[in-house]
Amino acid sequence: MRPSLKASFKRRQATMDACWERHSGNPIGVQLKTTTDLYAVILPDATEPGHYRAQFFDEKGFSGHSTYATPEQVLKDLISTGYVLTAKNALETLSTQESWRLGVQAQEYRDLFHYGKLTFSEMLTAIDALYSTAQQAA
Repeated sequence: MRPSLKASFKRRQATMDACWERHSGNPIGVQLKTTTDLYAVILPDATEPGHYRAQFFDEKGFSGHSTYATPEQVLKDLISTGYVLTAKNALETLSTQESWRLGVQAQEYRDLFHYGKLTFSEMLTAIDALYSTAQQAA
């Protein structure tokens, strides 16, 4: 095995072991991140009772999710896809930042476009105005 693959495997195993130990074998609430500052938290799935999700986010807000049958499956998949660094309280910290507020507002404009409430041009104008106003205020 090449050293980089071996090191990667060791880091992933160390993350798995630390999560199991720190959370007494229950990974719900575990927050992990990649080396490029993409984050995920393991949660019960609100739309599929009895299932669990990896809720993805970054400094600009939520970016999607994946659903699994067990929280252990979520943890294993996250670690196998590069979420190998623990990120305690990342969601709580990032969600209080201005970049999060702006990202969530921009997503609302994208949602309005998606549902036919804004044209593409109106959406782009609204998002541009949002970030321009924030930049001027800074």
